[in-house]
Amino acid sequence: MSEVLFETPRLRARRWRPDDFDALLAVYGDAEVVRWVADGQPLTPERVREWMAITEDNYRTRGYGMVALEDRASGAVVGFCGLVHPGGQAEPEIKYAFLRTHWGRGLASEVAPALLNHGARCHGLARIIA
Repeated sequence: MSEVLFETPRLRARRWRPDDFDALLAVYGDAEVVRWVADGQPLTPERVREWMAITEDNYRTRGYGMVALEDRASGAVVGFCGLVHPGGQAEPEIKYAFLRTHWGRGLASEVAPALLNHGARCHGLARIIA
């Protein structure tokens, strides 16, 4: 499904698709990108497949999860963001990561408020942690 969930001036957020696998691996398989994410270990192709399945389950059960971030000008996937419950925590938490080639452009600062607004407006989430 390629449903657009929200947009910012430079980004389009949409649900993950199976063809996002390579982009997910490029982002979350990069040790420098994930050094502050979870246990700091890059994801293997097997873990990316598992995470894609977990995200599909989150869409079904919660109505939200991780989303792909496309550059509005080119359509290329430049990163991912979403609302997650790591380790089954009760409160949703904001999560994001970008390809290193897109660091330093203010994209996280642009997408975070839009994601928070989306969570509140579309899912009634009054509290989202970070």
